[in-house]
Amino acid sequence: MISLYSLKYWYTRRLGVIIRASVRRGISPDVWTAVGVIAAALGCGALVMGWWPLAFILLAARLGGANLDGAVARARGVSRPFGFVLNEIGDRVSDLLIMAGLVGLALRTGSSAATVHLLLIALAAAMLPTFVSLAAAGAGAARLNGGPFGKTERCLAAVVAAALPQYLAIVAWIVIAGSVVTACVRLARTAGALAGRSGPAMADTIHAAAALYEKLGATLVDIDLAYSDAAIATYYIIASAEASSNLSRYDGARYGHRSAQAKTLQDMYRKSRSEAFGDEVKRRILIGTYALSAGYYDAYYEQARRARHAILNGYKAAFAEVDVILCPTTPTPAFKIGSKIDDPVAMFLGDLYTVSVNLAGLPGLSHPAGFIDGLPVGCQLIGPHFSEPRLLNLAHQFQQASDYHLQVPAAYA
Repeated sequence: MISLYSLKYWYTRRLGVIIRASVRRGISPDVWTAVGVIAAALGCGALVMGWWPLAFILLAARLGGANLDGAVARARGVSRPFGFVLNEIGDRVSDLLIMAGLVGLALRTGSSAATVHLLLIALAAAMLPTFVSLAAAGAGAARLNGGPFGKTERCLAAVVAAALPQYLAIVAWIVIAGSVVTACVRLARTAGALAGRSGPAMADTIHAAAALYEKLGATLVDIDLAYSDAAIATYYIIASAEASSNLSRYDGARYGHRSAQAKTLQDMYRKSRSEAFGDEVKRRILIGTYALSAGYYDAYYEQARRARHAILNGYKAAFAEVDVILCPTTPTPAFKIGSKIDDPVAMFLGDLYTVSVNLAGLPGLSHPAGFIDGLPVGCQLIGPHFSEPRLLNLAHQFQQASDYHLQVPAAYA
């Protein structure tokens, strides 16, 4: 979705000097949250007075504070749930202050009651996208940001209104419409992200497989697998960093494909890699290069390496209680061919239960466990190091007592 939010990375890079200075001096990310709120409060006053150049500067500072708190936290390798709470409160207070500034401007300039009422509705509407994003995060989906009409667009609209107060009603309608559209876009994206999550049918299928193992003599014990929720992020940072490093040799000069269209050395590098690498490979190279870049290595790659050891220790603690761990292979039944090819995040989330096994270097085995709506469901067995014979024996016994491995999806029957 095209919006001014897409400029965030560029803008944050421009603040690199401040980020590095904050890390060196030990400045808390919360300080920048406070700076953003203070700038919004001063911007509110500038909007009321119609001083749009000053409002522009102050609201730019408000956006800078909103960017710096997260950027400094990542650069310092700090992750505090309470910091997230403060950040959200700071953003909402800032949004309210900016919209309140427009209401004050309308009252000061003698705008009609209808315009004031429209601005109050716009103030409420501006909160809708955030409510959708927080509800999505509460349901387990990704926290959504950006446009088409986010806080950057609201700040720009506020400055335009201060410069042209005769068009306050139009600006109010733009904020209302933009906020509603943004909320709907985020809601649709959330629905798509949650549509593939494990539901009752998936849980029932895995529980049925566990019951069959129990019938065969296994003892079922519920366990708490520590740090498993960090597996996806950890894996894709480490795997992407390794891809970026390992694939750097494929430059068209020493290894791999060489473009026949290149005219200069730089052109050869660019075209050779662009032509030879697919979208997923390019995506991982970009993510990995970013994670390994100066200023972000400690915040991302080093943190991921530490998380990897924590995940392994979580498995070791679990295997002190049980011999084998049983879980789904994927959060959903197998998806139809091509159905998620344009949604890399959904593809990544499909690895939720498997990537932690790879990170810990443990043996894992997946076997058929049933069908949901004609699509196969996999059941995963995970064991401690060098337990491959046990896993193969268990899966063999399961297949002797079931016929799922002999069945095929309905579409191929």
